[in-house]
Amino acid sequence: MTDREAIDVLFNEWKCIDRNDGIHCDRKCESCDLVMDVEIIREAYNMAISALQEQELSETQKALDTISRQAVRYKLAALVNEFEEILSHIREREVDDSVCGLCKYDGAYIGQSGNWCNECPGFEKDDCFKLKEKYRKEWTDING
Repeated sequence: MTDREAIDVLFNEWKCIDRNDGIHCDRKCESCDLVMDVEIIREAYNMAISALQEQELSETQKALDTISRQAVRYKLAALVNEFEEILSHIREREVDDSVCGLCKYDGAYIGQSGNWCNECPGFEKDDCFKLKEKYRKEWTDING
């Protein structure tokens, strides 16, 4: 049975139930012009039910995929925040500038005057570390 045939059968059944064509239904189906073979009706219902179940399953799977991706994003964001805290600890408490390349303030250079220039607001105080946004995005992007 094709989808179109199943739709026609179900529409016929609907007409049978609704019977608004001026003929009063006396529930004597053997004399009704809308009567169809029971197996054909069952097949149409099976197709309709299967299609609805597939649609429900598909929608449920999409919802689960969305929830799963969101959970992964939250976990990755938490890990990146924890990583940033570790790097901040290395920079601020251990006074180790080896992590500065990952910092958004990194950009130390020798200026035209020959003096050391640094855009880092807390380099001298060792309280400056903020993870570069490009790393945060790269490490939390689960799509690619």
